[in-house]
Amino acid sequence: VKLNSAQVDLTKVENGLVLSRMALAQVCGLPVHTMLTLADEDAETISATAPIAKSYNMQDVYSAREDLRALELGVKIYKEKENIARASMMPNLALVGAYTFSNPNMFNGFEKKFSGMFSVGAMLTVPIWHWGGNYNKVRAAKAQTVAARLELDNAKDMIDLQVNQASFKAQEAVKTFNMTEANLEKADENLRCAEVGFRDGVMTVDNVMEAQTAWLKAHSENVDARIDVYLCDVYLNKVLGRLDVSTPAVE
Repeated sequence: VKLNSAQVDLTKVENGLVLSRMALAQVCGLPVHTMLTLADEDAETISATAPIAKSYNMQDVYSAREDLRALELGVKIYKEKENIARASMMPNLALVGAYTFSNPNMFNGFEKKFSGMFSVGAMLTVPIWHWGGNYNKVRAAKAQTVAARLELDNAKDMIDLQVNQASFKAQEAVKTFNMTEANLEKADENLRCAEVGFRDGVMTVDNVMEAQTAWLKAHSENVDARIDVYLCDVYLNKVLGRLDVSTPAVE
């Protein structure tokens, strides 16, 4: 019965693997029946992840985040709009210079040769009364600048929170993985003792099956912990703005 149950579980795992590959191909924009082989699919041990620090220089994180740079650029844009709105309330001075020539010219009768003259002009416009329209434009532009700056500050606070959460979660994932690695040794030893005791006649089949169940659980928890370490490392690099997307995930 246990053997049949294990075979059923193996069939479910194989089917789940096929469906997972199809889902991955769909996410990648490939035909669902594309055969994908992960670069670390046959790795025996987990690859080393980046060191997880207790704290990070948030100024470096801010400079590495593209979304934050976009918000900073938005603040600069609204600040320039504010200057443009303020300029409509300032006096405007325009200088004009020109040179005209003609052939024939009218400076010496209608002499048939090129001749011309310079002309210079100046214009000063001073807004005296604008019924408050320009002042309201300045106030609206200032309000937009303040709103953009508040949005930037709020984004920085959220990034600070994201970095701390991701760092704590990554540290927990590493500790959990190390714990499951230690549990693997204990489960292997427990199964070995159960098999030796069964061969010597001091343990029953139930004891061996319990040891096998514990061994399977320890290995399953180790696989889950290994995956969690990978995911936490990816998310931490993402919130730090140093996620390397140039390395392909599949071969």
